[in-house]
Amino acid sequence: MKPPYPTTFGLFGLPTAANNVETICAAPLIINRGADWFRSIGVEGSAGPKLVSVSGHVGRPGVYEIAPGMTLRHFLDQVCGGVIGELLAVLMGGAAGTFLLPDEIDVKLTFEDLRAAGSTFGSGAIMVFNQTADLRDLLKRLGRFFQHESCGKCFPCQLGTQRQVEILERLDAPHKDDRERLLDVGMTMTEASLCGLGHTAGIAVMSAIEKFPQLFESNGKHHD
Repeated sequence: MKPPYPTTFGLFGLPTAANNVETICAAPLIINRGADWFRSIGVEGSAGPKLVSVSGHVGRPGVYEIAPGMTLRHFLDQVCGGVIGELLAVLMGGAAGTFLLPDEIDVKLTFEDLRAAGSTFGSGAIMVFNQTADLRDLLKRLGRFFQHESCGKCFPCQLGTQRQVEILERLDAPHKDDRERLLDVGMTMTEASLCGLGHTAGIAVMSAIEKFPQLFESNGKHHD
C-alpha cells in the first residue's frame, strides 16, 4: 500500500528510483549532452522527448518520438497521416485513459494541458476511433482486460472488475440504473484498490459515461 512511496521508502527501506525503459534510455543522452539540451526539447513542465504509440483509424499508426507541445490535431493530421473517415473519439492513455471528442483535439500534448482538459498522457498510448467503431464493444474488451489482469489481492479490484464486466456485457439491453452502478463500481475501485491497476480499471468506462451517455441508454430495451 502507498504511501510510503518508493522515492522515500523503497528497496531495503531506502529511497528508490522506479524507472521505466524510456527513462533509462534518456539517461545516457542527458549525461552526454547535458540537462539544458534535454530541456530544450518540448516545453517547461513537459521537457524532453516523449514516446507515443498510435493505433486505430489513422493513416500511419506506429510508435513516434515527439517533442511535447504540439496539438493532438496537428499530430494526427501532420504526423500520423490524418484520421481515416470521420473522427468519433480519441482514447488518450490507453486502456486506463480517457476519451476526447473531435472538438477537444486542439489540446496540446503536454502533461499539464492534458490534465487541465481532464485527460492524460498516461502510458503514451493514443487510440483513434472513427464513426464505424463500436464503443460498446470496446468498453467490453477493456472491462475483460482489467478483470483478467486483476491479481485478486484486494476486494475492490477483484470484485469491482468482475462486476464491471457483468454490467458491460449487457450494454445492448441494460438494466435500470446500470449507468449509476458503473459509476459506483468505478469510483470504489479508484478510491479503495491497493494498486494502480484497480485505481484505473474504471477510468475509461467513467469517461465514456461522461462523453457518450447514449451508450448506456436502453433504446427501448431496458430491464429492471
